[in-house]
Amino acid sequence: MSQGVVEEFWAMNASLDQVLEYFSIVLTDMKFQTTKRVWDGRVVRLQAIWGKISTSVLVTMFVPYGNWTKEGNRYGIEMEIMQDGPNVAVNLLVVPLMEAIDEPDMFFFTQDYLEKMTDDKYCNEIKDEFLQRLAFGGVTIAPKWTPI
Repeated sequence: MSQGVVEEFWAMNASLDQVLEYFSIVLTDMKFQTTKRVWDGRVVRLQAIWGKISTSVLVTMFVPYGNWTKEGNRYGIEMEIMQDGPNVAVNLLVVPLMEAIDEPDMFFFTQDYLEKMTDDKYCNEIKDEFLQRLAFGGVTIAPKWTPI
């Protein structure tokens, strides 16, 4: 069972190109490396990874309890972005990745309970920082919800 943090929001009164450009700036500032960017005609799927394999493996192997530190782990962001009228709909997922490969951690298989708790904490911090940087950059964000 993999885990992660999911956030759905609107970028209000913006075009898809503006949002993509600003997302790439924010991800670069946060030291993420974009690994995949796919356009299927309606939806842009974007994936980025934080952390290097070599650093993660070395910290995990040589630092006591290194797998509980942010530097001993790697994190991925996956986004689905699409234009919906005057707004842009964004689905954001932040997941912890395995140290040596680009696959999400799985509870009880590749991580223990304490590592899962720290991974969830760091995923929330990354999501919050991403949303704060968007708001400070002038992108008006609003939670995605459907009125009754």
